[in-house]
Amino acid sequence: MTVIPCFQSIAGKSSQRMENFILYEEIGRGNKTIVYKGRRKGTINFVAILCTNKCKRAEITNWVRLAHEIRHKNIVTFHEWYETSNHLWLVMELCTGGSLESLIAQDEHLPEDVVREFGVDLITGLYHIHKLGIIFCELTPGKILLEGPGTLKFSNFCLAKLD
Repeated sequence: MTVIPCFQSIAGKSSQRMENFILYEEIGRGNKTIVYKGRRKGTINFVAILCTNKCKRAEITNWVRLAHEIRHKNIVTFHEWYETSNHLWLVMELCTGGSLESLIAQDEHLPEDVVREFGVDLITGLYHIHKLGIIFCELTPGKILLEGPGTLKFSNFCLAKLD
């Protein structure tokens, strides 16, 4: 396991907060975004820490605005976000099973009972999101994460909209 040196200290409250985290290995990568396994210093609670370019500020702001109060078993829990001189950082629940997309690519065929459980997770999560008046606009297997025991969770609200 490689520990990645954390952030250069810059003036301001935001960077001081980010210095409270330890970044471990990269666990995902997207368009101008890198996801790390991380941990707040002084705790044993691991989290996912997304690092994105500031050019994605509008999408990230939308994500934070929509996801910060959602608490549901089929939606990745958003904890907090910070800004440093070059990046925006989101601290979220760590889903250790990877994405639904990677699971499908690896296994190709899943047992019928697993597909049924996944269907229930997707419908339950979407129902909750829609009940809040949110439209999840990027419903792809890559945006759905698998939590340890096999629960699917919606993870990316960058393009979501209020109805």
